[in-house]
Amino acid sequence: MANPKVWFITGSSTGFGRLMVDELLERGETVVATSRNPKQLESLFSNYDDKVLLPELDVTDPIQCTNAVQMALDSFGRIDVLVNNAGFGVYGSLEEVPMETFRQQFETNVFGVLNVLKAALPSMRAQRSGTILNISSIAGWMSFPGSGAYGSSKFALEGLTESLEAELRPLGIRTVLIEPGSFHTNFYGHNYQRIANEIEDYAETVGKTLEFFDNFSGKQPGDLHKAVNTMIDIADHPNPPLRLLLGSDAFDRAMANLKSVEENFEEWESVSRSADKD
Repeated sequence: MANPKVWFITGSSTGFGRLMVDELLERGETVVATSRNPKQLESLFSNYDDKVLLPELDVTDPIQCTNAVQMALDSFGRIDVLVNNAGFGVYGSLEEVPMETFRQQFETNVFGVLNVLKAALPSMRAQRSGTILNISSIAGWMSFPGSGAYGSSKFALEGLTESLEAELRPLGIRTVLIEPGSFHTNFYGHNYQRIANEIEDYAETVGKTLEFFDNFSGKQPGDLHKAVNTMIDIADHPNPPLRLLLGSDAFDRAMANLKSVEENFEEWESVSRSADKD
């Protein structure tokens, strides 16, 4: 990359985050690779001591977020690219997902992002530059049976990021929603919580979704390396998009959903307009 940057990445121990750290260090970038268990990363990056920092960070803890950002600033002076990657998915019918589990989904996927943003934005605003990559999902565009918890958290992230982009653009900070389709990460491993489908009425809806997920690991069509390199490259783009779909499955599903929404609005246009004053 032409101008070396300081990257701050959450959820660096697996999946997109882990591979992104590997690729950035190979490119000569400086990386703050955060995770809840940083010791498991120490031996992996021992050859990059002056280029990598490994703070402990649970994004649901605001104090840890503040401390991790301060460590980054003390060590490297700035944060050029913030990647909000930490997250997990809960799948099951809305009726069956325990409320505490639902709240945990939002604590990580939504409020965790806010915790990191609130810690990092003061320094990014002061330098009047930077890029924020919020890792969303095609599930942030459309939900399906069994995805109510995860999908609604990503819908919330999308709405949050739309406002964030409009607020930060005049300050020289670019914001991008990354919307991946299916990639071979640990999402269907320890980052995926399957709520047992015990209510028979949901067997043909939620049950089919859970059955599909149980057999999907390793069959995802997306190329993880290509996706990560695209994310890295987009941070250098002079005019990045607000939304970037990754993978043909994500693109096709998003376009089909847009068509469905348009048809729905047009079908009920007269009823929508009838709510105006006479």
